[in-house]
Amino acid sequence: RLACHHYELIADLYTSLSFFQAEEQPEAQEMQRLANLNRAMCMLKLGDMKTVRELCTTVLGEDAANPKALFRRAKAALALNDYEDAIVDCERLLEVEPSSRDGRELLREAKRLRKRHDSLQTSTFAKMCAGLGDLPERVAPKGEEPFVAPDLDAEYAKLAAEHGLPYHWTK
Repeated sequence: RLACHHYELIADLYTSLSFFQAEEQPEAQEMQRLANLNRAMCMLKLGDMKTVRELCTTVLGEDAANPKALFRRAKAALALNDYEDAIVDCERLLEVEPSSRDGRELLREAKRLRKRHDSLQTSTFAKMCAGLGDLPERVAPKGEEPFVAPDLDAEYAKLAAEHGLPYHWTK
């Protein structure tokens, strides 16, 4: 927690790059990126996955091919049960770093969990739909006519005739 707090303070120091001279700005931006990456790692260990996702998204906004940010954001997405985003980040990671063993393992895990989640969803929806098939048909109470949709063409023609308007409807 203390390390995470330190990295947050460091990143805050570099929030406004206008404080730095023009030649120092790239280095300051890199220090801010590194502080955010290190803070994301601390948050990952602490289990704050939403913050990990935000920090890594910030880093990827500046460096879209940063492998550490892609990997950490994919891990956070997986922990948040966002399998599609995890898979996208892992695939992008493997484009950037094809030799990443951890990236391949995480991709395999994300696909496995998505498949399991999809099969659970399928059975849940099948049970819901099966339950709907057993519902009784609605019967109108005594003295009440069942609802019949009006003939809109006839209604429009009638209104047009009443008000002296032309009505030309073609299908």
